[in-house]
Amino acid sequence: MDCKNVTGENDTGKSQLNILLEINEICLSLNFNLWLRGGWAIDFLLGRITRSHSDIDLVTWLQYREHLEQALVNAGFQIKPVGQFQTDFQEQCRCEFCIC
Repeated sequence: MDCKNVTGENDTGKSQLNILLEINEICLSLNFNLWLRGGWAIDFLLGRITRSHSDIDLVTWLQYREHLEQALVNAGFQIKPVGQFQTDFQEQCRCEFCIC
């Protein structure tokens, strides 16, 4: 999916796509697997943005959690612990996302 076609009311979508790109680059540099879930996963399968999204849901292996959390904090994301198997993050007032 390309964010260059996302304009106007979908500025949030464009911002979230940029965040996804940044998180993907972090995971690639760490050699970690990461998967989308929820609304963004459906949009990627369809190849288009179907609606506005309030957040981004991601899944990774539990063994990567601490390293990935630290890498995201180092990249400027604010950590918001939720529970044993979920951590939420805020990215400089642009978007909230969770990693399970």
